[in-house]
Amino acid sequence: MLITLLCAFLLVVLVSTIAIIYLSNTYKNGPIILTSGMLLFFQIALSTINQYLYPHRLFSVLILLTHFMSLYFLAKFIVETKPING
Repeated sequence: MLITLLCAFLLVVLVSTIAIIYLSNTYKNGPIILTSGMLLFFQIALSTINQYLYPHRLFSVLILLTHFMSLYFLAKFIVETKPING
């Protein structure tokens, strides 16, 4: 139970950090990190549904796709980002 609460708390912290980065409008590629955060949240929600409520092969495929796309967009943001004023 403690690990589940810790994971949920860290997810909220991560998504909040991504939202702050996006809303601060400091970087050119803000929508890329927002997309990455949304895909990460979607992937974790689908993982929970797949594990506890309705295990199905389609959910497994969607989980993998959203996970890889989230990592791709995060890496793209890190590599290509430039500050707006710099």
